Amino acid sequence: MYRVYILLGSNLGDREQYLSDAVMELMDRLMPDYLEVASLAEAVNTSEVIETEPVGFSCPDKFLNQTFCCLTEYEPQQVLEICQEIETELGRVRTGAQYNEKGERIYQSRCIDIDILNVEKLNGEKWDAVVVDTPDLTIPHPQLKTRPFARDLYRVLKK
Repeated sequence: MYRVYILLGSNLGDREQYLSDAVMELMDRLMPDYLEVASLAEAVNTSEVIETEPVGFSCPDKFLNQTFCCLTEYEPQQVLEICQEIETELGRVRTGAQYNEKGERIYQSRCIDIDILNVEKLNGEKWDAVVVDTPDLTIPHPQLKTRPFARDLYRVLKK
């Protein structure tokens, strides 16, 4: 069993609806049907929604951000694939990573962004940190420490 922490963001269109739709899809696809818990709060949780400035690019459209946490049986790579499927189904168009002349990534506005912040694996009765470092997935998320809003939202769920 895994516990996944995910950051949701939207700065285009009906931002609240995109976040809500993403949460519903994540719950539906990631959580096992048979999960036996005393309360739903043991299996899934979300943070408050906050508004933030875009990071890495200038844009008048602010982001709404929220963190989501749930229990799942899926491996981190499978969670990534599910997150990307949900982004596509909600209307996100991926253009591939673009970089400026300094080699810095160029970010763009998006209707929905779903990033895996962190993953833990149940080991007996304790949760162990999962580390992933592949070309398409890094856990913990490399910008978790440099983006205060993501770190703060993550800490709310981690308590």
